[in-house]
Amino acid sequence: MRLEVWPQADSDFEQIIAHYNALAPAELPGVLADIDRSLTWICEFPRAYPRLPGREYRRHVTSRYRFRIVYRAFSDRVEVMAIFRP
Repeated sequence: MRLEVWPQADSDFEQIIAHYNALAPAELPGVLADIDRSLTWICEFPRAYPRLPGREYRRHVTSRYRFRIVYRAFSDRVEVMAIFRP
């Protein structure tokens, strides 16, 4: 499954990196691995995660750092729309 990242999600990812790099650089490799692992799972099982009520997109929560990844699943690709932590 092809992964496409929206500009907003790319910006979110860059902000996450900058935040951890500035405040907790030792945690950054774990954060990146957590997000990467989740993106791999989303690409392998795109419809395994719940669709938000009344929406066409789905949300996955990373296992360790609890980031929310909002995405849309299509037959040929996954579009990541946002990555954030509440």
